[in-house]
Formats: sequence, structure tokens, C-alpha cells
Amino acid sequence: MAARRLRVDARTKTMSREALTCRSFGHSPVPVPVEAKERLGAKRKGQRIIQLVCSRGCGYERRIIADWSTCEVISQTSKYSDPGSYLVKEHGAGRVPRQASRAAFFALVGDE
Repeated sequence: MAARRLRVDARTKTMSREALTCRSFGHSPVPVPVEAKERLGAKRKGQRIIQLVCSRGCGYERRIIADWSTCEVISQTSKYSDPGSYLVKEHGAGRVPRQASRAAFFALVGDE
């Protein structure tokens, strides 16, 4: 059977391998320490701060502030330490469609 040529969206060329993996299959978040001063300040308010980063190195970070007693999420924010490798600036695209990133990822890894 002949190999099928993948159509790769040109906007994905600026994305790192890690960013393509995460955009294709989701992030792999792990908790990281919160600075003691921030942690204690939140604790005085009855809150807990959880910081997560993606273990694949795509630059994804999430910060969650939750009520200490109910565990209800008060706020959460997400950002990318290097938005250029995950978010595509061309024509204000932001994130490329998941299917487009998968095609680029499959083309990148080939038959590894």
C-alpha cells in the first residue's frame, strides 16, 4: 500500500515538537511549588494555590486558587511561558485546530 502524503498546515512550522504533541494529545500537567509567601498569604484567606506546568516542556502553566475547606475553584488562569511555540500569531490564529497539529506531528515523527 502506498504511503499517503499528509497535508500539513504551514502555520504549524513555528511550533516545537513539544507544542505539537500537547496540541495534538493534551498537556501533561505536574504540580510545582508555590512561593512560601504566596502560599501563606493564601492560607490566611482560607485558600490554596495550586501551580501546574506541562511536563513535556511546551511552556503551558496553570494556576488555580481554591477554597481550602470546600475545594471550590475560585479562579484559574492559564498561560504559555513561550507563546510563540504553542500559539500561532499568523492572522491572529491563536491555537491551530487539533487535527492540523496532529497532521504536523505525524509528519514530523513519521514511522519512528
